[in-house]
Amino acid sequence: MTLETDEVRAGCAQRAAHVALRRVRPPQRVDVILLNDKPAAVRDRDDHLAVNAAYGPWRTSGNWWCADAWDWEEWDVLAQDGAGESFGCLLVYDRLRKEWHMEALFD
Repeated sequence: MTLETDEVRAGCAQRAAHVALRRVRPPQRVDVILLNDKPAAVRDRDDHLAVNAAYGPWRTSGNWWCADAWDWEEWDVLAQDGAGESFGCLLVYDRLRKEWHMEALFD
């Protein structure tokens, strides 16, 4: 059995990071510029965002036998706005409708 010191507990607390996923309801339609098949820039009606990193795509699909079928590519993106503020978001490309949406923000 080992005993934790206050220093060890404090070091663990400093390394612990908490990230929350905040859904955008309804998802916001955005325009995405691709570079080498990855998101490089995102534009909505107000902002133009530069993508610093994009992770994905994660592909999901379902209900292919129905009128409400879906076929998506999901991307986790780290972006920066014109003021230099950085944030993370979840972008979804609807492959059937050929549309991009911002589905969530990471806090």
